[in-house]
Amino acid sequence: MTDKATLPGIGDLHEGEFNLETGPLSVGILDSDVSFGLEGWTPVDADPAEVDAVVTTVTNFRAATQEVLDAASVALFAYYTDTVKSLADEDPGYLEDIAEIGSADEVWNHVTLGEMPVVAEEDGTWYVSLESECGWAEEDGLQIVFRNGNEITKVGPFDDMLTWSDDEEDASGDGIYRTF
Repeated sequence: MTDKATLPGIGDLHEGEFNLETGPLSVGILDSDVSFGLEGWTPVDADPAEVDAVVTTVTNFRAATQEVLDAASVALFAYYTDTVKSLADEDPGYLEDIAEIGSADEVWNHVTLGEMPVVAEEDGTWYVSLESECGWAEEDGLQIVFRNGNEITKVGPFDDMLTWSDDEEDASGDGIYRTF
């Protein structure tokens, strides 16, 4: 990066794991200060509307509340139940190593949210992708995708994709969790 890059209201950017990263910013739902990765994007010579969209996405994510997470509880619980069924069929001993989750109301208690939100664009829409951990899928983990930083539009095993493909079926009734 030859030109100093800055995002209005966010601050200076520096080179990091994801091309550019912000400095530490407070994020309510993470209950900490974290840096945002900007995957494959720089504000230098970017269209002002695109810069505004990135700033809005980061700002929205920083302001997201527990209600944003709660809106995806049914989908997250569907991911839990599908994973438990699938892995228990493969290895009956699997169930001994995980906590039983009785309802969607309990599912977030078994999730550790990630500490490196990544901001990326797909088809003109900006997203925050958060690689997280869950108590039922150590190997596949958990990816939570927030459209515009304030609406969860995808939960499931981490696949580094921002949206679902057309060949995946809605498994939670709200389009947030899908399976093949």
